[in-house]
Amino acid sequence: MLEAQGTFQGFRLDPRRFEVAVPDASVLPDFRVRRTLEGKPVPPQSELIVRDDVGVDFGDPDNLVPSAVQLFRLDGDSGGIFFNCTGTLINPRTVLSAAHCFNSAGSETYGLPFENDSTILVAPGQSSEDRLFTFLGGSVPYSEGGMASSTDVVIHPAANQENIGLPFPWADVAFIALDEPITDVPTLPVLLSPLAELTRVIQVGYGTNGTGSEGAVNTGDPFLRRVGENMLGAIASPADLLDTAFPAFAPTRDTVAAESQAFYFTDFDNPDRTPEQQAGCIFEADGISCADLDAVRAIDWFDGDALPQEAGTAPGDSGSALIVADLYDFPVVSAVLSGGFDFFGLGSSYGDVSFYNPLYPFFEFITENTPYKYVSAQAGDGNWSDPDHWTQDLDPGFFIDDGSGNLVNAIPTGNEPGIFEAGPKLGTILGQDISGNSTAPTASIIGIDTSLPESSALLGPGSTGFVPNNTDGNPGTAFAAPAQYFDVMLNREGRTTVDIDVEIDKLSLDHGRAQFVLPTGRSFTTIIGYEQLSGLARIDGRLAAATTGLFGGLLEGTGTIASDVVANVGAGVAPGGVFGFGTLTVDGDYIQASGGALLIDAGRQGRRSVADLLAVTGDASLAGELIVTAPFRTRFGDEFSVLTANSIAGEFDATTLVANRPVLFAESRVEGNEVIVTVNARSLRRMFRGNRNLQSVGAAVDTLRFDGRFAEFVGLFDVIDGSGIASLVPTLSSLAPVNAFGQSATATNFSQRFTGQISQRTLALRGGNRAAAGFSPAGGAVNAIAQSGPSAPGQLGFFSTVSGSFLVTPEQRNTGMNALEEAAFTQAGELTLGADMRMTEDFTFGFAMTSVRNGMSAAGAQPRGDDTNVSGAAYAALEMGRGFTDAYLGFSRQDLGIERASAGDFRRAFGNARANAEGRQIFGGMRLGYAFGLLPGLEAGPVASVDYVSSDLGGYTEFGAGQFGLTVLDRNFTSVGAKAGLMASLDTGIGRKGRLSAFGSVAYSREVADTVDEVTAHFAGAEDVPFSIVNPLDPEWVSVTAGADFALGSRFTIGLSAHSDLGRGVLSNDEARVNVGFRF
Repeated sequence: MLEAQGTFQGFRLDPRRFEVAVPDASVLPDFRVRRTLEGKPVPPQSELIVRDDVGVDFGDPDNLVPSAVQLFRLDGDSGGIFFNCTGTLINPRTVLSAAHCFNSAGSETYGLPFENDSTILVAPGQSSEDRLFTFLGGSVPYSEGGMASSTDVVIHPAANQENIGLPFPWADVAFIALDEPITDVPTLPVLLSPLAELTRVIQVGYGTNGTGSEGAVNTGDPFLRRVGENMLGAIASPADLLDTAFPAFAPTRDTVAAESQAFYFTDFDNPDRTPEQQAGCIFEADGISCADLDAVRAIDWFDGDALPQEAGTAPGDSGSALIVADLYDFPVVSAVLSGGFDFFGLGSSYGDVSFYNPLYPFFEFITENTPYKYVSAQAGDGNWSDPDHWTQDLDPGFFIDDGSGNLVNAIPTGNEPGIFEAGPKLGTILGQDISGNSTAPTASIIGIDTSLPESSALLGPGSTGFVPNNTDGNPGTAFAAPAQYFDVMLNREGRTTVDIDVEIDKLSLDHGRAQFVLPTGRSFTTIIGYEQLSGLARIDGRLAAATTGLFGGLLEGTGTIASDVVANVGAGVAPGGVFGFGTLTVDGDYIQASGGALLIDAGRQGRRSVADLLAVTGDASLAGELIVTAPFRTRFGDEFSVLTANSIAGEFDATTLVANRPVLFAESRVEGNEVIVTVNARSLRRMFRGNRNLQSVGAAVDTLRFDGRFAEFVGLFDVIDGSGIASLVPTLSSLAPVNAFGQSATATNFSQRFTGQISQRTLALRGGNRAAAGFSPAGGAVNAIAQSGPSAPGQLGFFSTVSGSFLVTPEQRNTGMNALEEAAFTQAGELTLGADMRMTEDFTFGFAMTSVRNGMSAAGAQPRGDDTNVSGAAYAALEMGRGFTDAYLGFSRQDLGIERASAGDFRRAFGNARANAEGRQIFGGMRLGYAFGLLPGLEAGPVASVDYVSSDLGGYTEFGAGQFGLTVLDRNFTSVGAKAGLMASLDTGIGRKGRLSAFGSVAYSREVADTVDEVTAHFAGAEDVPFSIVNPLDPEWVSVTAGADFALGSRFTIGLSAHSDLGRGVLSNDEARVNVGFRF
């Protein structure tokens, strides 16, 4: 019979660690890849103490627990490497394991290879074999396929020899700090609150393998990670287990100093046990007696049968995670394996008991001493070296249960209970409920001061007074100068300026108003990488990052980013900075996705075009947008390189020129190993297709540009292409010689004024109805004529008019100090003289001449030339009872002053363009009418007229505009206006001596000759590229005339008259006048 007697010499409390020297690889056959007889590779064998029906060939084929790692110990003196324990990666630099794996010596004996007495080597993977033997080939680091090395080992002070140094398994928790971050393995979150229920758990380890019946025989591959499942059997202390199994010695915390600290317990249930086998063991007060080995293996320490993948633990699994898989939304590590109870010396077979050190009693040690520190910058501006600029953040891998079964990222408050934590008591042991068991501590620990040493200023969330800069620590005194590695977040408003050389593990920028500034001459290394989600980064120094991910914000500068790859997913990259030229170097590959943008400033320095450059030493893959900003003037045809690389795949999805210059746009192309941007121009003809005149000017400009004459007219294009959205239309409009339309308007006005005077004269000669004056070309009876007509056949008559006018602006009017000085600014003058002879009682014939000068004010800018006109005409008037006929025929010679006002952006290039032109006219016309006597003094009747004017307008070449001057060609403008309408007049006495003569007319008018005034011009030196602009004239209009003369006695008269052409446009004649006469 097998017995476990109460002498306590029949069972062992077994730590599940072991050390077996790894043989020298140089004398071993190559067994890193196992092969079949056919020589083909096969999957590695498993190494798990599992159910017999699962077998040793079951490992972790689905990589369920990738965060589990195998630990080896390197002896610094001999160079020997030993199998050690299992650990869990909880962040890139920290492995969580058990203290007893390391505390055979003090924590300060551990460090980097061959610099300290011992080094812990770390290898993750479903098999650690490849990494181990790669390391053996020359201490190859993890990043090159070997193993990570410890820089520091942090053991809970209660278990550390250099501190309190309690024996196993008290406070069985430790950390390993790694010499380089492990980023290709997912980390496992940590649960820092106690479990409130018994649940399914995952067990994992790299330790000794075997089956439940055979035990830890290690027949499988020793390098494989093994994974199994179990039910959490109890939350209890070793004293609770021993009190239940051997009640005769209870309380064992007092009698044999059994540990009172709480642990998580599992047992390895035999799936094939029978009731008879279970009944084969008798539990007496002072011992256990079992009938045979099958009865021992059938013991059910904690309620529940074997799960489908039931597993137990064995040496080498120590420090492995107890993973809570089902309670929460994601798995968490709740404890680390300490050891097992083997009452019969069977070695990790069915019936074995494993116990895990929970993490929640040691939360303060865990949160204060993890080597990987999450920190962030305080709000506001500050230097990197300022300790007050930083605060420690909550580790995102720390969780607690909020009491309702939900995990929250938080840590417990207060001080940790540590080794004094004895609860909560949960579950049954050998069928006995332990929830009411005593929580009193083991006597040997009473009075021990377990307060934690302050290892540094970083003692958990909210800590300040430190500077983020990686350190491997300095071995010497436990908890003094520990290894620390930093994950830095800039997620508050403010600017952080690097004023020292820095190495950290990771940098993140994530605030719209946060700034990271790396000045020239500074080096900044972020081993894992740099991540930018928003904000502004200015890189003028050297930023070294394993990878750089740009997801938002703006990165600018003239420094270097040394990174395997810079992935621009959704940010803007601006070499040189915004509105400044410079080169940003990417020492690695550059990838720009569809959401990214490369921002380039471009312009000219002297005669050469310059632009920012993104210089990529590796390969570039392009998409997204290229935005070219031109804060300084660019020209059509400018080309510049904006990106260079070893090779370039793809191209930018869009290239945009941001310059407030609607004419220019940018195009990009990949040519060899560079991206070249060309500044091109839009067709002005197409841009202004809705405006006939601007389209014609634009077509001429297009011809000069696109037919290779850009350099010849570069000054012209600099102004046009430099025009903004608001100024482009006035700029281009100022090139259109619309002032030439003033030639025709002025010439027509000269003839209208002269023929209007002739109409007045013929009206007076026949004593006709003044309403008929509305049928002259001038259209109005508004001219005051000093006249005396021939009263009898053979007599001569004479008439004359003299006029002057002020046409100065209000600004110019104030240049004179008094009325005499004001008179010096008279700008227009007219003199008309005529003579006629009455040939018969009904017919009169005459001749008249006029001279007109329209001047410009001499104040201010240089004036344009005066408009002068000399005209002569013969005229005749015939009376036919109540009917009449008037006719005239004449000529004129004109000198016209031309001025084209600069507008838009041309105002900065020249003032006004001026010129002088000659003109010739032939004109004639006839008027027919009949007046019916309706009542005494009241007459009315029809009137019709036709007037002809042919104007030959001379061309001219402008001066005063330099290279922007135009040459306008000769042209002819002919007007034939026909009118038909009604006239009426009233002549009646007022009082004893006064008389009233009122008159009026209305006529429909139509232009039957030219209805469009067309001007053709060309730029100086571009005779072969003419353009034309047109001024459409209204072909029909209505003329209205009205007036009255008052005679008050024989000496005093006053006249009022007005005329308007309704709907005639620029040739309309709208006048009003008051005449006062007094006879001396």
